[in-house]
Amino acid sequence: MKIGICDDNLIYLNGIMLLTNNYIKKNYASEQIDLAQFSSSKELMTWVNHFGNTLDILILDIVLENNKNGIEIAKRIANLNPNIKIIFITAHIEQAADISEAPFIYFVYKNKDFEKKLYSAIDKAICSSKTENIKCIIINDEKIFLDKVECFIADKKYTIAIYNDKNEDILKAGISSITRLLPPNFVLIHRSCIINMDYINRIIKDEKAVELISGNKVQIARAKYNTLLNSYHDYLKTRFENYDN
Repeated sequence: MKIGICDDNLIYLNGIMLLTNNYIKKNYASEQIDLAQFSSSKELMTWVNHFGNTLDILILDIVLENNKNGIEIAKRIANLNPNIKIIFITAHIEQAADISEAPFIYFVYKNKDFEKKLYSAIDKAICSSKTENIKCIIINDEKIFLDKVECFIADKKYTIAIYNDKNEDILKAGISSITRLLPPNFVLIHRSCIINMDYINRIIKDEKAVELISGNKVQIARAKYNTLLNSYHDYLKTRFENYDN
């Protein structure tokens, strides 16, 4: 998980980075959570345009450099990354009236209760990121609905998305880039193939292959076989637990 923090006031930026880092180390020590900081909307958008939708949570000031509107920035980022959780922060309470125009999970006013409210916002955002199913990803402005994808197959510098109705899309992105965007029910079983475990029919031990519900068979790399078994075991356990609840 990656959390981005954007504030054009370096004192606030460094302070929020310190608070967030210390809070995560204390309360989420067992989890892999990385932080990235941005001192301007330009830095933030350069990151987003280069790395795509790799931010899970964004702590964003409403008023940025040269009176740039953080709400408008949030709307642009949410169009690229519909799954992102945005926490708005501001010292200008009058600016908060427009936050409903952008998707956000929490609003934190920079006052004496800021630290406490920030921690509550971080908890809520992390919890929401964990429990919410990622329904789609966006590759070069193309929205891919993941519940329809049976597998992704590498094709040189492109990737083919194969759907459950046997239609296909050619995506202008390498398979390693796509891997970083996918939820846990997608697993890399070969350097050129990612499968959606929702569509596994059976794992064929003798053939080191996966048979998907469509009837397609996909080879499993020897080095990935045990990883797949463990991932599928955890996947089934989660599915049954959710069913029981």
